[in-house]
Amino acid sequence: MKMKKILLLLVLIYSCDSEKASEIKFEMGEYRFNSEIANLLNKTKDGGLAATSYSFVSENEKLIKAISTNPNTIEKASKETWDLIQRRYKFYDARKIILKKAENYDFILINEAHYIPQHRNFVRRLIPELAKLGYSNLALEGIGMMRNGEQFDKEIEQRGYPTTSSGLYTIEPEFGNLIREAVDYGYRIIGYDGGSGEDREIQGAENILKAVQDNKGKTIVLCGWDHIKEVETGTYWEFALAGRIRQYTGKDVLTVNQTAYYERDHRIYEDSIYQWTNVDSPKVLIDSNGESLDLEENKEWYDLFVFHPRTKYQDGIPDWIINTSKIVNLKLPGIALKGPCKIFVYKKEDDINIAVPIYVFEVDEIPENLKIPTFGEGRVKLVITNKKKSYEISK
Repeated sequence: MKMKKILLLLVLIYSCDSEKASEIKFEMGEYRFNSEIANLLNKTKDGGLAATSYSFVSENEKLIKAISTNPNTIEKASKETWDLIQRRYKFYDARKIILKKAENYDFILINEAHYIPQHRNFVRRLIPELAKLGYSNLALEGIGMMRNGEQFDKEIEQRGYPTTSSGLYTIEPEFGNLIREAVDYGYRIIGYDGGSGEDREIQGAENILKAVQDNKGKTIVLCGWDHIKEVETGTYWEFALAGRIRQYTGKDVLTVNQTAYYERDHRIYEDSIYQWTNVDSPKVLIDSNGESLDLEENKEWYDLFVFHPRTKYQDGIPDWIINTSKIVNLKLPGIALKGPCKIFVYKKEDDINIAVPIYVFEVDEIPENLKIPTFGEGRVKLVITNKKKSYEISK
């Protein structure tokens, strides 16, 4: 009950009437209906693939279930182990610790699980404060490089948002909102990914350093999983992206791991330590020397580990999205469309033919009213489609 009251205080809710509904031509592209993704999961048994598809259409509960498809159960750490950790470490606000440490670095590398939008949402929340510390470059694995050495989507800053052709993972709404936030704060958006194997790490580091050499600002790098390992990986990579940047610059980097401690459908599938936790906001476990809990094989790989809270929902919307959005209570016009229907939410000025939506819903029937997370000042437009017919709703 207390959490619900806090969420209500943090959310601005207002009501506005729609003005018109116009029939349009609209292609859904990589955005699929839930039944299509469920069929894909049933056919392939690939939870990660299905979770990625669910992430593209803002289905957080379904993606969390998908990554729990046929998992191995994990034995909870013993109470003695957890008691020992609690005696040595305390939970601190992850954002505050990261920002404090980030002052002393030129590069901060943060990893993500590619199917977990919560990880991108967390980076989005860091953007304004990191800008105050001199960070002005956002390098993204999600935007690649063409064979001629040029970045995909060179107009992204001018446009202000990614398109459905900017990259693969960037079509996920929270990834798009991260980019929107960064552009609003004057960040340069850098795509760097290319190559394969060890060459991919080398080429990625070279692309980033080339892009920032004429920019005095500091750099945030968002990439997947093990790319943020700072020292030898023990794999065919030899050194990951973070290690290559350290080599080429001669400077230490700050590495933040988000992929160890986050929710699954049931606790028995979660990390053995994470099963003990009940954090209500992103936290890090820090000892009296300022060092992070680190249970990895090599303690030099990562600097900090973020413990993300398990998601709570309000009207089906994750609390971590509510905390970074205005919520509009929108009255929808009567439209005769047979369900299921997808509802795509865009900023008022977006080009719906190319823009990544800021949120997506699926409904069996079009409701009279719908609570919608928005971006910025909150002015939005919608596309409602069942694939056969599509309507644009503008206000």
